[in-house]
Amino acid sequence: MLVILFGGLATAIVIRSMASPLPPGHMRLDYDGEITLMKLVLNVGFPVALVAIAGLGWGAYQARVIHAFSGVLSLAAVVGVFGCAVAAWSGLVAIHGTEINLWSQIWWR
Repeated sequence: MLVILFGGLATAIVIRSMASPLPPGHMRLDYDGEITLMKLVLNVGFPVALVAIAGLGWGAYQARVIHAFSGVLSLAAVVGVFGCAVAAWSGLVAIHGTEINLWSQIWWR
């Protein structure tokens, strides 16, 4: 599940860049890199992770080797990582205010 690892790492990078203080006298003008990275995580990573979890669950069901703990753990990882990604995206939306509708750039919302 490299998608979950990539999603968590990208979210951590974005949150760190949004939360880190700027040196005195500097001003942050844009968040283009952060927006691009989060769009990739939410538009590609999240659906791929859901399809992968569903595929693994279906394969386990067909093979009759369903283990509830591993299924719940996988689902918790997806919800935890991508919940943080949605929270980071909400932070970017709040930074931009009502002038730019960033939610329209997420295709599944």
